[in-house]
Amino acid sequence: MAIKKAYVEVVNFLTDNKDKKISSVLEEVAAMCSAKTGGGRSGSSNSLRDSKGKVVAIFCYYHKMWEPIVGDTAVEYGKKATSSTGLNNMCSEGTSAWGKQNRTAKAAKEAILDKVASGELKAEAIEAEQGAIEKARGVTTPREDKVGFKEVADVAKSLGIEAPAA
Repeated sequence: MAIKKAYVEVVNFLTDNKDKKISSVLEEVAAMCSAKTGGGRSGSSNSLRDSKGKVVAIFCYYHKMWEPIVGDTAVEYGKKATSSTGLNNMCSEGTSAWGKQNRTAKAAKEAILDKVASGELKAEAIEAEQGAIEKARGVTTPREDKVGFKEVADVAKSLGIEAPAA
């Protein structure tokens, strides 16, 4: 029987401890199965919640900024059922810019062959052309309204809530 990758550690642990009572291993199994936090951001989350647990700001994956989703400067985020916040990890403006950059890069890459065939681009220049396309695709377009904070403490302060402990 094939075991899903996410459960291999648990199955191996239970197999190693099959003669023990459930009550003696349950705590360790629960720890192995618990949700991990941090998302690679030095132990912090990608969202900020108020004292009632309501999401009030999100770290936009595109802009690399903390953006409030409540209040006078609220930034629009699309819904995403599979995320812990119920919202996308990029604001709507960032999602649009990211999509446009990827479409432009794809079209530019597809045009390389035509440029080589027409003699406009030498074959030895393909790699440099591809590098320039990737560099352009990686440029972050700043928010038009300039809303965003580098630090979670700054967005918390702007919303009048307590910043999470570092």
